[in-house]
Parts: sequence; C-alpha cells; structure tokens
Amino acid sequence: LNYADIRYKKVDLKVQRDRSNAYVQIQVSLENQSLIGGQEVVQVYVGFEHKDLVKPKKELKAFKKVFVDASKQINCIIDLPLEAFETYSEKEHKFVVYNGSYQVFVGQNSRDIVFEEDVVVKEGIDYKPVMDLSYPVDYLVEYYPKWAAYIEEHFRPLWWHEKEEPIARILDRYKRHKKIKEQDFEDLVRKIKEDIHV
Repeated sequence: LNYADIRYKKVDLKVQRDRSNAYVQIQVSLENQSLIGGQEVVQVYVGFEHKDLVKPKKELKAFKKVFVDASKQINCIIDLPLEAFETYSEKEHKFVVYNGSYQVFVGQNSRDIVFEEDVVVKEGIDYKPVMDLSYPVDYLVEYYPKWAAYIEEHFRPLWWHEKEEPIARILDRYKRHKKIKEQDFEDLVRKIKEDIHV
C-alpha cells in the first residue's frame, strides 16, 4: 500500500543494439508530488495482435520497484531483451520471435497504462501456422504463395469463393479436370504437405 502521490511525468522508448542483440530501452521519469516517500512498481507489458494467433492483449514482460523520496523526481530504466517478444510456436516446438508490429505498454498495472508505443521487430521469423489440407486455399495464398500460384498456373485462376474452400477439395478438382495421373498427383500432394509441415 502506497500513500505517496507518484506521477509518471515522461516515458521514452528507444531501440538499442549491442554487439549481439537488439533490445528496447525504456526510461520512465517519476515524480513524487507528496510530502512522504514511497515505492512504485513500474510495469512493462508487450502485446502482439495477429489474426491467426491467440494471445492476451497484454503480457507482463518486465517490472522494476523503485523508491521516490518526498517531492523528488527520479529516472527508472528498464531494458526489454528480444526474448520479451517471444511466442510459443506449435510449428517449431519452441519459443520464437515473429516479425511484425508489437505494442509496448508502461503503467502501474495492466489497466492503468500511461504510455503505449509500437515497436517493429525485423530480427525474428515470419509467422506461418500449423496447417493441413483441410485449411482454405486463402491460407496458401497468404503463407505459401508459391503453391497457390502453382495451382492457378496449372489448373486455372480460382474464383474468390473457391479460395475459401479446403485445399484438398481444390486439388481433387484440379486432378479430375486435368486428368492428372495418380502417381503425379500423389507426388504433388506429398510436396505440398512437406512444405506446409503436415
């Protein structure tokens, strides 16, 4: 319980690099506007919104407890390593950092946020879902465009509604319409499965 009136006056966020890694440095200026000293826990959350990933809007990734004397102002520095942006990958079976735009939040808790800024990560890997041939063709278009292009080049351009159909159904249609030999079709399906890690 803190009776001191501690205010967040300024927050600066910078992407820094050392010899081996990139990291985010957050500098928070705190001012105690009361006549008694008090402690404050500065909390840093990270968010990553992706239409095919289920994640909390904010995850606590770092915090620092500091003491601010009465009527004084201090600076608090928190470093966020690249690991703070990790997500568990079902495809890789380990924690990875995906490329993309992340939100960094600073505040007293998850609801009392005083600062928010986007950070773009480019040092990670591109997200690709764990999928199989029951997924819609749209997933091939987005994540494995070479196979979507192959189907349209060797079969025909697909209508928008066909791209919402399962990959297996479109492949079967391609096989029947183009009279593909069974062995050639099996080889094609095997290559697609290997590429999308079925």
